[in-house]
Amino acid sequence: MKKALIYFILFFTSLSSMGQESTSKESITVDDYLLKSKQQKRDAWILLGSGVAMIGAVVLIDNKEEEFHLHKYVKSRVLGVAGIVTSLVSIHFFVNSHRNKKKSMIISPSIGTLKQPLGIQSKQARVFSTGFALRMTF
Repeated sequence: MKKALIYFILFFTSLSSMGQESTSKESITVDDYLLKSKQQKRDAWILLGSGVAMIGAVVLIDNKEEEFHLHKYVKSRVLGVAGIVTSLVSIHFFVNSHRNKKKSMIISPSIGTLKQPLGIQSKQARVFSTGFALRMTF
């Protein structure tokens, strides 16, 4: 009983303690978002290919003209469901990859033409100059 009480206390004190140092949050750069987007797109293609391969394996297993065996039927259905789920999970990675790419484009600095009014208020006094802007929208 004494050991159980000690383990119980140790378990709950370990839940509230943290063994890592908390550091200040580093700013995320454009390259970080682009790298994350690239990795997520790669993972999405791998998941989609794996899912299609599993579904293809089910089609090949089911097209063989053999006697009906329940264990082969169950295995092929489980493999088919796993293939469909894997293919559907890849959609999440494609969407997140696109979001991260958009975030990198939003953060990235841009050079554009800006309208600068002169002290003179006339229609002919419009001056356009090239400017540098950093737009961050979240």
